[in-house]
Amino acid sequence: MNCAEFLIDFLSHRGVKYVFTLPGSHIYPLWMALDHSSCITPIVTCHELSAGYMADGYARSSRTLAVVMTIGGPGSNNLITAVNTARIERVPLLIITGDVPIQLYDKMAFQCSTYLGTNDDALYQVAAKWSRRVSNADQFPDLLHEAVSSALSYPQGPSHLIIPYDIQQTPLSSKILSNSEERHLSFNQSELFNGTFETTLQRVQNLLSSKVNIALWVGETMNTPDLASRIEMIARKAHIPVLTTFSAKGVISESHPLCFGNFGYAGSPQATHLLRDTRLDALIGLDVVQNERNTLGWNPVIYSRKECIFLSSDRESDCALQKHSYCLDLSKFLEKLVNSLVIPDELRKMREAWVFELQQTTSAHSLPKRNGRGEIQSETLEIDAIVRTLRDTVPKNSILVVDSGTHRVFAGACWRSYAPSTFFSASMVAPMGWGIAAGIGVKLARAEPVVVFTGDGCLLMHGTEIKTAVKYRVPLLFVVSNNHGLGNVHIRLKKNGVRKLDTTEIRELDVVGFAKSMGAAAYRVTSLSDFQSRVTQALGTNQVTVLDVPTSITPRIPEGVPFFSIYA
Repeated sequence: MNCAEFLIDFLSHRGVKYVFTLPGSHIYPLWMALDHSSCITPIVTCHELSAGYMADGYARSSRTLAVVMTIGGPGSNNLITAVNTARIERVPLLIITGDVPIQLYDKMAFQCSTYLGTNDDALYQVAAKWSRRVSNADQFPDLLHEAVSSALSYPQGPSHLIIPYDIQQTPLSSKILSNSEERHLSFNQSELFNGTFETTLQRVQNLLSSKVNIALWVGETMNTPDLASRIEMIARKAHIPVLTTFSAKGVISESHPLCFGNFGYAGSPQATHLLRDTRLDALIGLDVVQNERNTLGWNPVIYSRKECIFLSSDRESDCALQKHSYCLDLSKFLEKLVNSLVIPDELRKMREAWVFELQQTTSAHSLPKRNGRGEIQSETLEIDAIVRTLRDTVPKNSILVVDSGTHRVFAGACWRSYAPSTFFSASMVAPMGWGIAAGIGVKLARAEPVVVFTGDGCLLMHGTEIKTAVKYRVPLLFVVSNNHGLGNVHIRLKKNGVRKLDTTEIRELDVVGFAKSMGAAAYRVTSLSDFQSRVTQALGTNQVTVLDVPTSITPRIPEGVPFFSIYA
């Protein structure tokens, strides 16, 4: 068995079903091994960056490791934004890139990725969580185990291995193979957690059992069914309201009486009102990354006049504003907290009265109202109405994958998620076109209906992956908010008095013709009733459907919904 065959066998035995890839000469031995596998299907994409985004979507939705395989040089360089996104947003990926044979390293061989070429070693040392180059076959099994362990250990993220062409072809000795079979993957999670576990557990128990009003603020890594169920039980037992980050929508059903929506960019007015309430005595954060968007520019309203405790599985997520941050195993922590929490009836009644008053004041489950600002062009549809109609039309368990652009704010404000792991968006990095490719990965992992909400600008970047969805018969509905421009850029430039706004316009794109050219069913909708009927029609088929929805480049943002960053 050579190294290429060992890799594919290793992945097969660990349940890997897909490898997202674009073939090339550096990885032909790996492709030969992949060709003989009956367990793993290669998903060949139109662009290496899309392969990374597809793997990202697959990993988020399946909550397992996803694998990307490309050549080195231009292939690995094309992939780099997806690698950075996975590292920043803590998504476990295994990235395999090839290179020229070792004997050609110092000869400037074609597409070489050493320091004489694209210098992938230096590039991935920065971009990935973990990156190594295989220099001899005997070390390959150990490096492979280490790569997977690193990707799945907290904080999760992308691991990268460079495997030269000749190493891929090199047979492994029977001794090396025997040692590898005896080795088990180890995830270093326990090593990250120190003796603060019991004292922190006791502190949180005491706080929840005290006569104080408390809210839970939940981050996206908690958005899994098992963790979400524990969070819901804690909230219900202690009768405390829950708010989430943008990408954690659905961790507790947004129809739940204790859900106050998402706080931050595109957040709900109810969540903001809750944090501003002077009767809120304490805030407990669960793996909340306190970046600019999640905190509305590190808004003092989060931290002032209340006790704050932030619990995280990632030491690197600490924010300078956090005075009380603890790194521990949140899964075990929540399990122990659920089993040990006792709340007196008197305390529950006190919090019930407080939450009831908040709900009456803020209409906790009502959708935000449309304001009068913005301009609606003729023959366009309101984006909030599109999102509401979509929500009313698709099944409650449907998954929404949200791309980057003006439409994102409406997904945050107007879409309701009723279950964990049903709302996905690369909200920290926000690369345009991510949702198109990631949506394919999400659907490959899940049986529920999947809708990708994207824009015409995103379509120009990664719309060719519609062809990939068609090729592999991945039934998806793409809803394209077509405002004939780069909406966020247009709004910001107009706000700052820029006159040459035609630079932000996209007038030449025929969305329907483009989608049909790749084999998808495609329609331009002209009314909400037409939109609703086309959505219903798409869900009744087993094909890829693209809906071209005309929207305004200056839409009316719902009242009280934060939209812009702190500096632009």
